[in-house]
Amino acid sequence: MDEGTFKTFVIFKVNEMRRLFFASILSLLLSPAAFAEAQLTNTSSVAAQNFIQHIDHFAKNESPDNTFLQRFWIDSRYAKGPDSPVIFRIAGEYNGELLLKYASDLPAKGLNAHVVILEHRYYGKSQPFDDLSTAHLRFLTLENVLEDLVNFQKEISKTYNMNGKWIAVGDSYAGMLAAIYRSTHPELVIGALASSAPMIASYPLKPVPPYNEM
Repeated sequence: MDEGTFKTFVIFKVNEMRRLFFASILSLLLSPAAFAEAQLTNTSSVAAQNFIQHIDHFAKNESPDNTFLQRFWIDSRYAKGPDSPVIFRIAGEYNGELLLKYASDLPAKGLNAHVVILEHRYYGKSQPFDDLSTAHLRFLTLENVLEDLVNFQKEISKTYNMNGKWIAVGDSYAGMLAAIYRSTHPELVIGALASSAPMIASYPLKPVPPYNEM
């Protein structure tokens, strides 16, 4: 099996596990008829939009030089109105378009929810600068990333009249962000689904065994 085929296989299996996980959760929340009706589709046809975001949320500089365009996607196909819940999918250290291709629609269809995806700063096309110099990377901090979520959610809620409850969703590093976001801003999200989130760090770091030996 070549490297490209192996990566495709791993992505497929991860996506499959996510679908099964969401299916198990929804089977407990929905009636049998509603659960049977919820089918898996993808949101790859949803158009990307740009949000004007602050580069440094803690600077007093409000000039355009302190802003960049952060990509986001909104899928409201299954929402029933302004009070529908919002699944806030937080992208991690990858191109946000991957969530469109591999994320399951089952939770949104089963819960009649909006789906909102925000691309992580410095990844995909959400680039504050043209280069990744040390001087420019100083704005890539956990504090700024969390404020990205806060600023974005508040503005999008008003702009798109999304008055329902928001729940943050992420996996791995993005799952950690989802959990911290819920912990620091319980007034904005009612919960967080943090899949495989590395919440506890230890030092010195222990060597990780090869993938096939885990």
